[in-house]
Amino acid sequence: MRVEVVRDARRQPLSIFDLMVGEVCLKIGDQFLADGLFIERHSLKVDESSMNGETVHVKINVSTNPFLLSGTKVTDGFGLMLVTSVGMNTGWGEMMSLISRDLDEQTPLQECLNKLTSCIGIIGLTVAAIVLVVMLIRYFTGNSTDDKGNREFNGRKAKVDDIMNAVVGIVAAAVTIVVVAIPEGLRLAVTLTLAFSLKRMARDNAMVRKL
Repeated sequence: MRVEVVRDARRQPLSIFDLMVGEVCLKIGDQFLADGLFIERHSLKVDESSMNGETVHVKINVSTNPFLLSGTKVTDGFGLMLVTSVGMNTGWGEMMSLISRDLDEQTPLQECLNKLTSCIGIIGLTVAAIVLVVMLIRYFTGNSTDDKGNREFNGRKAKVDDIMNAVVGIVAAAVTIVVVAIPEGLRLAVTLTLAFSLKRMARDNAMVRKL
């Protein structure tokens, strides 16, 4: 694809791959392949549906909308624009790089959540281990009592079944602490909260690209 540019004080056709910062001549049917500012125009209207999804053609003027974005197309009029960025440095290039980025790449928020989950999990395991050791020591030293106030462990008088039941109960209590401490639903809760917040921000025409 070739476009007409102003270079060396004269207009000349040029390949889109050779575009540099400078003046580009725009006419009906041309598609912007760079970001820039218009410096001269005559009834210039562009189609920005590829960038924002809006099908209404946008009129370019110096006071309210002087910006021309890569990926948009001239639908009416003609003009001159000063190229400010090309290739992957344009808004279109950044959008494509975000779409094609590695899906396994984590956002800053996801990294923080992973660190928080790991930290809480380690604390939960530590507390569970301490509780397990303390409860076992209390049981086998005869410092724990049942509902009636009697010692649960009476040395040689204790039955094997009673000892096994007590140990299983202690282990179950420690496992319960681990299960409760590790916040498996934290990511889901944060995701739902963010989705609700982003929906409210979208009503104010604000778009969050990366968290």
